[in-house]
Amino acid sequence: MVTSGSARHLRVLLTEGTSLSSRESVWALGLAGHEIEVCDPDPLCLDRFSRYVKRVHRSPRFGSDPDAYLAFVLGVLQRGGHDVLLPVHEQVLLFAKVRDAIPARVGLAVSSFTAVSTLLSKVSFARLLVELGLPAPPTRMVRSRAELEIPRPYPYYVKTAIGTATSGVWRIETPGDLSAVLTALSARGLPDGDTELLVQEPAPGALEAAQAVLDRGRLVAFHTYRSVSQGARGGLTVREGVRRPQVRAHVEALGASLAWQGSLNIDYLLSPEGQPAYIDANPRLVEPMNAFFSGVNLPDLLVRLSIGEHLELVETRSGVRTRQTVLGLLAAAASGRAAVLREVGRAIAGSGMYRGAHEGLTPVCHDPLSAVPVLVLLARLLANPGSAARISDKAVQRYAISPEAAARIARM
Repeated sequence: MVTSGSARHLRVLLTEGTSLSSRESVWALGLAGHEIEVCDPDPLCLDRFSRYVKRVHRSPRFGSDPDAYLAFVLGVLQRGGHDVLLPVHEQVLLFAKVRDAIPARVGLAVSSFTAVSTLLSKVSFARLLVELGLPAPPTRMVRSRAELEIPRPYPYYVKTAIGTATSGVWRIETPGDLSAVLTALSARGLPDGDTELLVQEPAPGALEAAQAVLDRGRLVAFHTYRSVSQGARGGLTVREGVRRPQVRAHVEALGASLAWQGSLNIDYLLSPEGQPAYIDANPRLVEPMNAFFSGVNLPDLLVRLSIGEHLELVETRSGVRTRQTVLGLLAAAASGRAAVLREVGRAIAGSGMYRGAHEGLTPVCHDPLSAVPVLVLLARLLANPGSAARISDKAVQRYAISPEAAARIARM
């Protein structure tokens, strides 16, 4: 396990405190010795329950009012003496747009608004893959209901350009599935004849992800992991570090094409023959503790990049497993209380899929305060196992960006 590559301890402001990516970043930054504050609409957000978080600033909700959220964060920065602003979720789009509004003394590693928009949009990302000659599942863009209703082999996926934590992604296996998706899209005013949607064939293979930090297109950190077990909303309950030289070369090419500054995450499916097919991109940090336990502290590197340090390339070792027990509990709730209790037993014993896996989200032994949200979640699931989906959805709503918010940011 690594701690930090820098002796300088910085005061860091995180742009939200509810997501799993933010919670894992808190631990990685805390171990590196940085002082952490958080902006979040929930004063009892997940990050609140960590000994490393000094303060939570109660902000407007980013996804519903980005203008008010921006004014709030700028006020905190003007008063607070922070060294670095670290966008840990889709707030990166906002701060890429208003980079010049950030006080000059505050470090911020973000790419151009155009580059961030390209990776945030599934439509733009799909086009970029074609331009660069990088592999992806067969994909077509559609704008109308008639195009969506064209008969095609099952299964396939329908995706909106903007979506967080699997929202806006549907797997179509029957005519009934398509009918339900058309109803869901209609509630969003889609298809409207203008906005592009993706229709994508499935690709064979296992889900994996690549994480990188780049300095104006130059790769300075790289890590890949595979999914061992998936939990709520497509999150990974257990993941394992792997080495993928071909994926590294592809990420370098993508990052160089965008002159990428900061962190990014690319999801892909790896075929049995070892060929990747890229399906999604996130222009930000994504749950960095598997990389941390594998030898690279991505949040610390991003903070150091933000203040202008020159970084040399670091890579991780393979074979390290990490877990997010709360996702296992949420997934088990679908089978009732007894399943939740069995999952608790497996997690405590470190048996089954948890065997040999480091806890990456709520390290109770290291950070005792992190036990509070776990115990609250467990009590809620035991009282009402059917509440699992609502709990996940409510959390995502606090930090996710909507298409309307993305459009408002573009007009700023």
